[in-house]
Amino acid sequence: MADSVTNPNPFLVDSARSEAFANFLNGTANLTPEDRIERRLKTLKVDAMCAVAATDGTLTKIVPCFGDICGVDPNLAARAVNYPDFESFLDSAYVRDAIQRTFQDDGKKIYALKPDRGIDHLHMQSMHHAEVKRQRAKDNARAQEIAAVKGVKEEKSKRFRYEVCKVVRDLGGMDKLISLQALQEAFFRRHNKPLDRMCWRENFGVTSAQRALHHHFINELSCTIAEQTSTIQLMLKRPFSDIKIDLLQELKDLHGVDVSELEAESVEPQPLEQFNVHLLTEGELEAMEYFMPSVLHGAISSEEVETTEVQTANRADQNPLEAPAAEPMAPANCLAQRAMLASVKRTEQK
Repeated sequence: MADSVTNPNPFLVDSARSEAFANFLNGTANLTPEDRIERRLKTLKVDAMCAVAATDGTLTKIVPCFGDICGVDPNLAARAVNYPDFESFLDSAYVRDAIQRTFQDDGKKIYALKPDRGIDHLHMQSMHHAEVKRQRAKDNARAQEIAAVKGVKEEKSKRFRYEVCKVVRDLGGMDKLISLQALQEAFFRRHNKPLDRMCWRENFGVTSAQRALHHHFINELSCTIAEQTSTIQLMLKRPFSDIKIDLLQELKDLHGVDVSELEAESVEPQPLEQFNVHLLTEGELEAMEYFMPSVLHGAISSEEVETTEVQTANRADQNPLEAPAAEPMAPANCLAQRAMLASVKRTEQK
């Protein structure tokens, strides 16, 4: 005890704990050595009771909780009142009237407060502290989850914007206006996926093509409405090379995406891929029955066309009432219409 009296701050170690620990010690600086130790013992006892009440009673939870509540290392505080460590203080006769100790089957010590109306306020304070900590951890986890989901959605929308701008470029959108229908057809040819309401909602949370283009492509595309036809027309606002640099930089900096493969792609216009009938989904194959095979631009052979026409004629001869009406030759740009029809069917089924 002589060392403690000579130096009022013998266990002051680092700057993070220095102020709280100094307050713990200096609050008794003007007392006699005996009264000083007694005041520190009472303070430590009350703080220990709060930490015990706020945890499940195990020492591994009580020690960090004590630090959270008081800002003091409990082992330093225990040594300041001549106990080897905080566990020895909890096991001492000094706190036996307030803290009870039990043992589990595996020998682990469990500490708990003894019932006493005089310290009910400590229970309430400790429970509030524990609830605040639990809620804070829950809120932090929820915030991290939301941020992760938001990051994934933003990355997906940026990739989609890049692909749409590529298609506009390949249609000649650097120098002329491109209709939305032409964009839909070309997008379907390249990605085998309709550029419809479901696609806009999946990437931007809106079902209107006009709204999505106006709000989410504000730096890439110029979107206007034709006066005579009232159709949406698009054009690149700036060189595609600049658009590519900005979008890939955002993917790299904000989402940590490896864009080396995208960077290697040419910025020059590329030919649209040949439409592949073998990639059609079941719904799209059903929609294809409403159109002549010529729209597939060679995806179906002439022999298959003849077979289809013969089968149709045979069905008409067998049962004229069930024979479908003759379809006119479909134009070469109806791929987007077929895709839209298939999309409508899938939506109605849902």
